[in-house]
Amino acid sequence: MAILYDTNAILFTVRDKTGQNQALFNPSGVAEFVSIVTLAELESLAYRNGWGKPRLTDLYGLLSKVTVLDISDPGLVYYYVQIDAYSQGKHKTKTLSQTARNMGKNDLWIAATAAFHSFRLITTDKDFDHLNQVFVKVSYYDPGLLFR
Repeated sequence: MAILYDTNAILFTVRDKTGQNQALFNPSGVAEFVSIVTLAELESLAYRNGWGKPRLTDLYGLLSKVTVLDISDPGLVYYYVQIDAYSQGKHKTKTLSQTARNMGKNDLWIAATAAFHSFRLITTDKDFDHLNQVFVKVSYYDPGLLFR
């Protein structure tokens, strides 16, 4: 099994001052990945918010444990298109069981990466719930309940 971390899962762990949330990472025998889109989102956030050396060290330490994946494969574009159409309620063969939703373009790339590679997607928000078991397996971790 392999997993792809959503940006917020990485961010949640980096912001944790207790170190307890490291448990989200390094499950035994599991290959871990992030999309280049996640890396770009994290770098942008760190730059805009003026992260200091300690937080950047934590971020790069965490990222050194995962493999960063590119989004240039045409197969990934196929999943991007399929997931976007499905999320908008416009997919030709899959029916969305809720109202149409606009996914952020970065989230579309992250979901497409997970779907293309058949990776489980690890997230701490509900942005991918409608895709669970349709295009990708989603594991949601509630930040409010973790490590109390």
